[in-house]
Amino acid sequence: MAYDDVHHEPDARPRPEDARARRPAAPPNRILRNCERGEAFLAAGDLTAAARAFRAVLAEVGPLEDGSPEGDGGCAAPTTGAGTDSAGGSATARGADADSSPAPDANAETPCGSDSDADRTAVPDADADSTAVPDTDAGTDADTAAGADADTATGADTDAHATAQSPTPTPAHLASRAHIGLGRVALRMEGADRAEREFRRAARLRPGSREPLYWLGCAAAHRGAQDRDAYELAELRFTEVVEQWPGDGASLVQRAHVRVRLGRPADALADLRSAERIAPLDAEARWVLAALSGATAPEVARRLGTAARSAMERAAATGPKGRPRAADDWNRAVTLLDRARQLDPGNREFALPHAVALCLSGRREDGIAVIADAARSAPTDRHLAHTLAVMSWHALAPGDGTDTDAATAAAADTGTDPDTETDPDPDPDTDTDTDTVDDAGEDVPRTWSRCVASWAGLLHDTPFWERLRAGAAERYGVVVDDKNLATLRADLQAALEALMPETGAGDRISPEALLHRETEAARLLAEAGGLPLATGSAPLVCGPLRIVELGREAELGAFVSAAGDAAPALRQAFSHLGFAQALLRLDRPAEALSALSGLRCPRCRARGGSGDEGRRGGGGEQSGGDTASHGRAAAPRAERGAVCDPDCTRFDTRNPAYAGQAAKHVLLMRDGRSLALAARLAQGRAALTPTGPDVRRAATSWQRALTHARAIGQGPEVEAIVADTALAAAKALHRAGDIDAAGSTLESAYALLGEGQHERLKGQLARVLTDRGIAQANRDMDRLEGPAADLRRAVEINPHLHRAQANLGVVLRILGARMRWSGSLVGCRSRLQEALDRVTAALEHFPGDPELSQLRDLVEADLALVHSELEQGRIGGLP
Repeated sequence: MAYDDVHHEPDARPRPEDARARRPAAPPNRILRNCERGEAFLAAGDLTAAARAFRAVLAEVGPLEDGSPEGDGGCAAPTTGAGTDSAGGSATARGADADSSPAPDANAETPCGSDSDADRTAVPDADADSTAVPDTDAGTDADTAAGADADTATGADTDAHATAQSPTPTPAHLASRAHIGLGRVALRMEGADRAEREFRRAARLRPGSREPLYWLGCAAAHRGAQDRDAYELAELRFTEVVEQWPGDGASLVQRAHVRVRLGRPADALADLRSAERIAPLDAEARWVLAALSGATAPEVARRLGTAARSAMERAAATGPKGRPRAADDWNRAVTLLDRARQLDPGNREFALPHAVALCLSGRREDGIAVIADAARSAPTDRHLAHTLAVMSWHALAPGDGTDTDAATAAAADTGTDPDTETDPDPDPDTDTDTDTVDDAGEDVPRTWSRCVASWAGLLHDTPFWERLRAGAAERYGVVVDDKNLATLRADLQAALEALMPETGAGDRISPEALLHRETEAARLLAEAGGLPLATGSAPLVCGPLRIVELGREAELGAFVSAAGDAAPALRQAFSHLGFAQALLRLDRPAEALSALSGLRCPRCRARGGSGDEGRRGGGGEQSGGDTASHGRAAAPRAERGAVCDPDCTRFDTRNPAYAGQAAKHVLLMRDGRSLALAARLAQGRAALTPTGPDVRRAATSWQRALTHARAIGQGPEVEAIVADTALAAAKALHRAGDIDAAGSTLESAYALLGEGQHERLKGQLARVLTDRGIAQANRDMDRLEGPAADLRRAVEINPHLHRAQANLGVVLRILGARMRWSGSLVGCRSRLQEALDRVTAALEHFPGDPELSQLRDLVEADLALVHSELEQGRIGGLP
């Protein structure tokens, strides 16, 4: 029957016009090349191109009608009855139904898929339908593939052998190969019925050929999942191949798979052993053989793992147009590894390939869970940690997170709280103008926290980077110096930061803050030598999310308590304080203060009040702040309410560095004050920028910083910092021409600080006040009271400042003169007398100074004139 399904009556004869209409046959070599190209595309998984090539073969061969000459090929077409299956002359008798349906459109496109070359000698693989091996004596329940796409060397088709010997294959042979190719494409697309029609056409074109019958068996096996009778039909077809072509290993293997489905493991075992004597079995067949032979569960699991790796290698080698085939192979690998891990749950070798296969088969979250669980079991295994980090990185790729072509994954539970309460809470900073922050990572999508937790440790794991350096040197033959390595790490962190989403107005913990807290904590832990584990493995380097995930809070708390000078920074980094610490490093002090408002967990906030209820019920020892606790004084009630209640079960998971430490609640409060102090000092500095100074805001920040400092016994140290800040800011403002702000800055600091810092401020404050007074006087001579006040203040602070003394006398003399001409002789006398007194006092510091002496003489003369006018009863400057 022709491929295009043109039916003829039994007595129909070709008409001359039909012969004339038949187009010239294409050159056999070109047809053969198209056939080979189609099979190559099929092997590469490009089903669209493969189907196009096979249809081109059929179009060029032309219609090969039943019982009529083939045309230019010179060979007769096989004579079969319409709708009769002639595969091996007996397929119909064994259950193969005749084909009476129309053939597919020769010009139709076929979606991409994959298969391997049918003419290639090979053992069965996982390219076709899957069958299950029932439980054996070893307790296995294995899955394998039926209907694989290859022949064995000993069972090669006689027609194929003849074709190999003939320089010009017959059109019937080429058309049969094309139909088989189209059938295999249909199998890949789960179209078993359409595939069977194609294989039947191939059988009618090549009666007595092995290939069509073999593939008819594969098509029947594909239908077996829905119709159990199809398995029996598949067995009959494979049996016929084995009987006609003894030693056909591929058919023996496929029949074994089918017999397993039919519940005949003994017969299946016999088939596999026979096939093994013919040629080496592939990985799929070997694990089935092991399961049927009664091998131990670990041995079957090992062979399952080998078969899974083979499927993964096929998937990885598939070209970009063979995605469906790759997806099938990834899914097959997942199935095999699922079973392997069930049989041998203690074997860690399966975890990594299982996670990768799950991710690439579209089950990202499942893959993440597998690799994260393995990483928890071996926390210092850098290979697992790196794989988890890479998968988590790909999970952050733009899009909806469903791209199965990326090795995506996510970390397991990060130990963060699921609560989302937004109740405000008292701030250890004692302010009420800040927002609230909830639990670590609580408002960050879980995907981001997974990635952050994974990469934080690797970024500061020195052995990991040294191994990477050595690998690069070996692979590329280059030397990676420390500078390049540092640049790479910095670029990696920058790239990770670029993936972090923008923080909306309603968010509290930003992904950026989460990343910086984790990386800073990991850096500090690495500098401290890493966290030693009881398992005796390498020290662990990671951030707080990973610590909580591994349940290592107690070990970290003990390590931090013995860390000496590094302990305070470690405590802050490995706690909820780490967010404020990170935001301070990002130069965002206001957000850092907001983060400090979340030291109490949502549950403790929901319990209401200041937390005193829990303390009343728990007694003094639970509070961690009583005198009984290592002699440490109890924290004031208002302060204790800013942290979790003593009986809070989540305190250690939120603040792992404090776990097991004495008076940990009070210690957290103290460390929180230290960070609030640092944030206030940072706010003070930020308020005094030369471009837009806000002296009042800076003074408020200093005042609150000093409050925190005195509460934790750091008053003198912080006063010195405030003085330094004020001096530096005043100097910068003075240079920028903002003398008013410079003077206000120094005056504010002088008023807040104690006597210990006054001496440091006096000199510059006097100079700035003098310059400001002179500048204001020169700018507006009608308003001299302000300049006079500045100069008086300057003289009081530093009487040894000549410019202040001299200009004060001048300003007071001018003020006196203005009052005289305004009619106020009494006021004039007062100003001049003050000027005389000031100049006289100045001469005590600068004896014989000509400028001051001359000024004194002028003031005395003016004062004498005013006294004379007052005696004469005159009014001011009037005659």
